[in-house]
Amino acid sequence: MRIVIVEDDALQLSIITEWVSELFGCEITSYDNGPSFRDGELNGNRAAPEVILMDFYLGNGAGETGADLVNVIRSTQGPIASAGIIMTTGVSAKSLARATQDLAIDGFLLKDQISRESLGIAIRIARRLQKERLVYA
Repeated sequence: MRIVIVEDDALQLSIITEWVSELFGCEITSYDNGPSFRDGELNGNRAAPEVILMDFYLGNGAGETGADLVNVIRSTQGPIASAGIIMTTGVSAKSLARATQDLAIDGFLLKDQISRESLGIAIRIARRLQKERLVYA
């Protein structure tokens, strides 16, 4: 399994990367902004990730949110369009629920409440949904 993490906060990225590695022992690729994600995953020749963990607010000055990237991913041709997507954020659950209700994501996690266990559950669910999308594509 290959997991991509898009996170602009270095500490959050470090923690999430460590937990994903411990839980799944899989290939992990990380990006700290939308443009680098686009270059590496949408314009590159890499195998599509099964799961993408993405920060909703990418505060890197690129003017792009995780929501923008989700819309690009889902409209792309190829296997990446079926990737499981989990949105992460530091804002309230209510705010994120409103902001993501029309997005084609598989779940969201609040950064101040993420645990190793909740991350593992979310990734397993997103992976299962990714497999279903591939079957019906």
